Amino acid sequence: MDDASDESSSYGLRIARGIPSETLTWSNEPRRWVARLLGRRPVVRHDEWNEFGRRAEQQSRQLRPVSRMQQMVIASGRLSTARYRILGLLLGAANPESSGGHAVLKPLWANEAMHRAYQMVRLTQLLDGRMPLNSSSPIVGELEQRNAASLADALLSLRIVRDGEIVACSEAMRDVARNSVELFGPIAGGVVVKTDIERLELASYKRRALVLLAGHLVIDAISHSALNQGGGYILVQVNRLGTSVGRLVVQFGGHPLPLEMSDQSCGVIDDLCNLVEAKMMRRAIDENRMIAEIEFPT
Repeated sequence: MDDASDESSSYGLRIARGIPSETLTWSNEPRRWVARLLGRRPVVRHDEWNEFGRRAEQQSRQLRPVSRMQQMVIASGRLSTARYRILGLLLGAANPESSGGHAVLKPLWANEAMHRAYQMVRLTQLLDGRMPLNSSSPIVGELEQRNAASLADALLSLRIVRDGEIVACSEAMRDVARNSVELFGPIAGGVVVKTDIERLELASYKRRALVLLAGHLVIDAISHSALNQGGGYILVQVNRLGTSVGRLVVQFGGHPLPLEMSDQSCGVIDDLCNLVEAKMMRRAIDENRMIAEIEFPT
């Protein structure tokens, strides 16, 4: 088996436990992951998947309601091979089984993972449409692959082993913010990321919530910037305000922004804020800059 197959199998095992490694390939990892959420067998034949996708697409053409899951299936089926591999990595990191921790929080983590998976499919589809890869630029594809792998590893590192364990969150937050922007920034016309994150330690479930919260805010910023593809910057800051309070700030701008920016997280951001015992404030600094800020107990 070649190196690519070995690597894909290792990530595939994170996505679908118990499936023999020799049955996992880059071409079907996203299919297997989504199939598990649909309650299907882990091993999904291509013809079964394609038939499901065709039915969903036909349903959308007939103006019938299409679920978010069906939209994911349709979008992922149209990706190029290289971007399909990237999506496999990102969906592996969005596996609800990877959260760990107390059972009472499992529904919250599953909801967050489902929304993040949808965002990854949507942004990967935009990346594939706006920035098509060709054989003359293999370095770009390799760089995207490394960024996607680093982002997936940072997200998987948030697994909760013991809820009350105190864990540092700075490195994971920095990796999530930087790799998200480096991977998806091109769809917005080029976005620069800067991080200024002090060392901070939190209980493992709060650490997971805070890093995921920062990640969702960064993805929100990229999504808004992608509307006009005017480029810009994203700044992620974490610092202490005294001995018992921390602050997370995500600022972005560089081009005219809408006066009212809706929360596109379907309540996920509010859930994560509640876990870290904080409320978020969003405000415009001026017509070109927007800031989201939370203060939380440490």
